[in-house]
Amino acid sequence: MDVAACHERGVAVCNICDWSVSVPEHVFALLLALRRQLPRYQRAVAAGQGQASLTYGFVLPPLPVTLSGSVMGLIGYGALGGQVAALARAFGMTPLIAERREAASVRAGRTLFGEVLARSDVLVILCPLTAETRDLIGVPEMARLPAGALVINCARRHRERGGAGRSAPARRTRRGQGRCAVLATSSLSWTRPI
Repeated sequence: MDVAACHERGVAVCNICDWSVSVPEHVFALLLALRRQLPRYQRAVAAGQGQASLTYGFVLPPLPVTLSGSVMGLIGYGALGGQVAALARAFGMTPLIAERREAASVRAGRTLFGEVLARSDVLVILCPLTAETRDLIGVPEMARLPAGALVINCARRHRERGGAGRSAPARRTRRGQGRCAVLATSSLSWTRPI
């Protein structure tokens, strides 16, 4: 956007002031859709499998995973991270707030970056793209996540350089080599080689 041209014409240019409601809700919409397998159920019902069920309940294996009792790792703990953590607690989850990756000490209420990766059933990325966060999550970090972990990337904005709009970890997961599902709702820069 040509900010100077806008200002010359008296057009105000600003960011949306408060995403702290819609983004956390979006995180949980994605999380619930995946944990409850909503896309899979929608396809099955559309194909008539629900009506063909001989039982009262229509359940596709494997059984859905509940949120209660699981661990949510948060990378980025501003207004959005705080709201996501509050929702996580309301769902019975334990939020872990990641300390900066290269931090020499751990601030109160934070957890070592590597420990957050190792313990997270769900990893939510909410940080802005900076020199410090560029290439924050790559193949080595993905490998540290527990099997079946989800990654929800709502980080602020940078076009990926992995080709065809897909991140390297997402391509790896689609090929069956990944340990988690990657949702790039926005995108970080994923430039580490596979």
